[in-house]
Amino acid sequence: MKLPSKPAQTIGIIAIVVALLTLPGTRLLDAAPGEDPLAPGEWSTPINLSNTPSDSVWPRIAADSMGNVHVVWVELEEPNSQRMDGPTIYYTMWNGSVWSQPIDVIANPPGGYAHLPSICVDGYGSIHLLWHNWQEMYHSSANVLGQPWSARSWSRPQPTTDWPVSPYWSNVVARDSNLYLVWESGDIWFQRSQDGGMTWTEPERVAETPLISHRPRLIVDDQGILHVVWDDTDENDNGYVIWYARSADDGETWSSAALYDRRQSVQQSAAWWANIIAANDVLLVAWIERFALISTYSLDGGNTWSRPVPFFSSADDPTGRKSGWGYVELLADGQGDVYGIGAMQASVVWSRWSGPTVGWSPVSVVAADQGSRWGQRVRAAITRGNRLHAVWMNERDGNIEIYYSTMQLPVAEVSPEPFWPTNTPTPLPTRVTITPLPSATPLPTAFPWGKDDIGPAPTTASSGAVLIPVAVVSILLLGVIVVRQLTRR
Repeated sequence: MKLPSKPAQTIGIIAIVVALLTLPGTRLLDAAPGEDPLAPGEWSTPINLSNTPSDSVWPRIAADSMGNVHVVWVELEEPNSQRMDGPTIYYTMWNGSVWSQPIDVIANPPGGYAHLPSICVDGYGSIHLLWHNWQEMYHSSANVLGQPWSARSWSRPQPTTDWPVSPYWSNVVARDSNLYLVWESGDIWFQRSQDGGMTWTEPERVAETPLISHRPRLIVDDQGILHVVWDDTDENDNGYVIWYARSADDGETWSSAALYDRRQSVQQSAAWWANIIAANDVLLVAWIERFALISTYSLDGGNTWSRPVPFFSSADDPTGRKSGWGYVELLADGQGDVYGIGAMQASVVWSRWSGPTVGWSPVSVVAADQGSRWGQRVRAAITRGNRLHAVWMNERDGNIEIYYSTMQLPVAEVSPEPFWPTNTPTPLPTRVTITPLPSATPLPTAFPWGKDDIGPAPTTASSGAVLIPVAVVSILLLGVIVVRQLTRR
């Protein structure tokens, strides 16, 4: 049916177009890769998430229980900057089909600069963002259902402690109403919050080790036990020891042991960037040793560990490039298989670990490109137990940008879990008095060798929450009614 050519109808059509274009965060680019079906086991073509004229660095990613993906990064002041920190932190969210418009949710933070963010999402749908400014750790949060793509939705940054702590690498995780935070400052330090980050316990040392402790990674297993791994280096950041510690009392006390110690057998940098995951009652730890990825596992909750073995060497890189590693990420799917996603200087690769008997699959490529001057710094998350998401740094466009790719896994989807309705935790006592830790109680000796492109600001994947302003909806409905009435004449 040919539409009548009348001014009123033209007004109706214009109203529809205006309504669509005024949705929050609308950005007219190509369809996101997530909108096109992917063959299981096939990574999507990488897309540029940041797409800014300056350098975008230190991406972090988290998934929530409803299947949304949240990405943050630090935006530097200019391209080719020699500074590794910046005056803004950007945020974008994927709701299962499109990405929201990236926006600077933290601008001009305390101290003027932000560095090395960390992010997680708790059971209430609160997104927790932490970073440091070289003197203190800071926290800010927003709720998934409260338009987190708007800077106004984020809380005012607050320090996690009054101490002049000079932190660096950090990692935050959530379980129930608790937030658990580890960060480095000579040794590895731990803090906990029971009220959504409003108050924190004072820092407690996880372990006092002979070298300089770096790059902690923290998980909470299904029994609520905390597990931390990190590497120890000399003053030149040459890594030699991979450490493991655990706590069964919410971080009040810790036991620790060296998983891998090369101080006596090698005279150059050997081990860094440890990570840990718990899956199917197995703890798996992986780290980088020069040009290889190494892993070990424990079947008894961290008491004893298998002999460390390499599961990939950059000499076997499918791209034919031999270069050093930057990170390794570990993720578990809905059936308990673990996926390792690693970044070399020029390639991002992945492999699957199917338990102690099967071990690791052959390594495949996620993306092969020129990388960046600071490495690719890959980070990854998994949604609904069967979809991997990876972000990393790449300099192929002339400045450092944040790239993203996703892969559908050939396993059943895990049902989404709705967010809890209200966060009413019991506040912690104000500023818990810190007490010196006793010497770390060693665990039983394990080593040597014991056994979519960017689109509109999304409708979040939540139960019935539609985040579109009433005024926009009214305009859209008016246009539809006008056109519908005129086409019936």
